[in-house]
Amino acid sequence: MLFGCIIAALVLVLGITAGAAGCNAEVFDGDSVKNQDNFFLRFTRMSKTDAHIIAAEAGDVISVEFEIEKGRVDIVIGAEDDEPIYVGNDVDSGKFELPVSAAGQYKVTVEARGAAGEIAVQRLPQAAEE
Repeated sequence: MLFGCIIAALVLVLGITAGAAGCNAEVFDGDSVKNQDNFFLRFTRMSKTDAHIIAAEAGDVISVEFEIEKGRVDIVIGAEDDEPIYVGNDVDSGKFELPVSAAGQYKVTVEARGAAGEIAVQRLPQAAEE
C-alpha cells in the first residue's frame, strides 16, 4: 500500500513538472523570411523570441509595419552596442519609417506570447542623388 502511494505521488509530481515545462515551450506556427535587407514574420501562433540582423548604411531607412491580431508582441530595433532606435511594448498595429543616421548592424528582436499577426521590417536604401 505504501509503495502504491509513493508511485502515485511520483507520477503526480512528474505530471505537474511536465505540464509546467510545456507552458514555457517555444511555439511558432507560421512563415518567416530573413535576408540581408528584410525580416518578415506571418504567424497564427507565436510564443517565443526571434531576432534578425539587418545591415544598414547612413541615409537608409528602416521601414516597419505590423498588425497583431491577438496576444502580446514587443519589438526592439537598434544598432548593436547602442541605444535602440525603436522600442514597442505590447504593440497592436503600426506603420512607420526609422531614419538610419549611422551605418551598422541593426538587430530586430520580436518577443511574442500567445500572439498571431504579421510583422515586416525592411531596409530601404538611400535614394541615389541625381
